[in-house]
Amino acid sequence: KAIEADTEFGSDFDFPRSYEGVYRDRRREVGWQLYEAVGVERGDREASAREMLRNFEFFGAPHAAILTVPASLGVYALVDAGPYVQSFLLAVHAYGLGAIAQAALAQKSALLREWFEWDDD
Repeated sequence: KAIEADTEFGSDFDFPRSYEGVYRDRRREVGWQLYEAVGVERGDREASAREMLRNFEFFGAPHAAILTVPASLGVYALVDAGPYVQSFLLAVHAYGLGAIAQAALAQKSALLREWFEWDDD
């Protein structure tokens, strides 16, 4: 399915404007650990941007599961979905496989709705 390259696709929910305190510190530490693990050096903006884009390639995973919730339930449905995601990840691990929860796709929820021809709910 073709999608116009210049089309803007945003999130249904605002992402944090900034991370403060311990949340900022943890995010930075984990980010640098990831970059170090994949060979991205500090200050290499091109390589870090390239690595960030791998989110949208699922880091080479052969499959992806996308969880949606009814819009009418608002953010409370996301609270309910959290334990489901955790249980799913634990079950995958129990079968000897690997999986991660990934929020990057939430930045492109409108794109996903268009791509999969989902209604706004």
